[in-house]
Amino acid sequence: MEEMRRLQQSVDPKFNGDVWIGLKRSPQPHWVWSVSGSTTPLYRHWRPSQPSGNGFCVVSYGKDGWYDYSCTSEKWFLCYTENRSPKYELVRELVTWTEARSYCMKNYTDLAIVESQEDERQVLDIGEGQPIWIGLFNDPWEWIDQRRPSLRYWGVEPEMVSNGEDCAAMRTVGGGMWYTHMCNVTYPFVCQRAAAIKRQFVRLVVSTKEDVDLNDPNVKVAMLEQIKTKLKENGLSDDANLQWRENQKGKVFISQAEERRGGGEAEKRRRKTKAADDL
Repeated sequence: MEEMRRLQQSVDPKFNGDVWIGLKRSPQPHWVWSVSGSTTPLYRHWRPSQPSGNGFCVVSYGKDGWYDYSCTSEKWFLCYTENRSPKYELVRELVTWTEARSYCMKNYTDLAIVESQEDERQVLDIGEGQPIWIGLFNDPWEWIDQRRPSLRYWGVEPEMVSNGEDCAAMRTVGGGMWYTHMCNVTYPFVCQRAAAIKRQFVRLVVSTKEDVDLNDPNVKVAMLEQIKTKLKENGLSDDANLQWRENQKGKVFISQAEERRGGGEAEKRRRKTKAADDL
């Protein structure tokens, strides 16, 4: 929210209208939870062959797993309340995903977020075997530097599928909310100065309890977003940009066995080069 405050202050207070910001629809949407600031899911319970590309929103269908569905379909839905037990509440009304989310945000915290096998067990216990909306959806929006927005500040929730309004502007009245527009509309705009770049490399050792491919693109995105969230809680600037560093094979993570093999091969090459120099 600090970034939003600075953005609003950068606009002439006498101006009432929309100004372009650097948010646009991405050609590569990504799965995220609807809760503001939430991340790409590490825990997933997709049915085999899912997601199929049939929709931008997700239903949990009992033991059958998760399906992607058209967001305009009407389903029961599951709300959750943060820091409360039980945290889930099943609402037996047939509504669209957007309507379900609006109801949950008004009366609870948001649509259900399912982050573990224990969460999934609770969902199965109260879901009555019906397809129910949860808070996972395919978010198509990104900043022009390809960062994913950790904040969602829409005045009106945009359409999941492009309706031609693929760029976003901030409305200076009403709290600086975001609204979508056709990209060829003319508005004033806000530029951002490039900050002095300070780079720092950090080596991580990661262990997992489940069989997870840490080099899976979705897993890497989710981990990076969770790391950034934790670092921001400890004072990391909102302007900071975190990236994985890939090796020559395009991998970020390598197992200890691979690392040992790599070290041994490097030592062999060093000895071979030294022997050639001695000839």
